[in-house]
Amino acid sequence: MIIEVDPKITDDNVILSGGEIIKYFAIEEMSEFTKELSKDLRGKLDKEHFIEELADVYYVLSMIKRFYLIQDEDINKNIRLKMIRSKAKIEEMLSEDEMLDRRGTRRI
Repeated sequence: MIIEVDPKITDDNVILSGGEIIKYFAIEEMSEFTKELSKDLRGKLDKEHFIEELADVYYVLSMIKRFYLIQDEDINKNIRLKMIRSKAKIEEMLSEDEMLDRRGTRRI
């Protein structure tokens, strides 16, 4: 996935705003996205606004990444580990479902 964020603008924003402001900004944007997820759970999704809030979260995360000097490879390494764990969990669940299905009972 490629997210287009201009590192020059991100760096300038981090420098001019300062770390503490960036952290508050991140909390605010993630909170707004959480509200959009909650609306969706209640069947009140406004997809355009949802995408706008998601973009805000991506942008603020790019600033957090720059502030803490986190490299893409560090994030990708952790994502790969998460996917390995997720895959193992999925395989475990599928295996349990197959065993349950053989007895005529299926988990939902």
